[in-house]
Amino acid sequence: TYNPLIEKNIFKAAMNVQLGKIMGYFDDDGEHTFLDDYESKKKKQFELIKSEGIEDEAIAKAIKEHREFVIEASFEFDK
Repeated sequence: TYNPLIEKNIFKAAMNVQLGKIMGYFDDDGEHTFLDDYESKKKKQFELIKSEGIEDEAIAKAIKEHREFVIEASFEFDK
């Protein structure tokens, strides 16, 4: 069965895009990607973590949420 709301929802979703959240787009100024300001956003995030004094908390959370990465050496390198 045809639902007339389908078309409306599709167009509404296409209008509800935040360009800063997608991987890339084109406009009159050219091509843009999320990498354009990636480094500045990363630096800002690290500064926020340090300024709010949550650096240790963030590290503890990362350690808690991820398994320890261990490489077992089960072979010998050729000399």
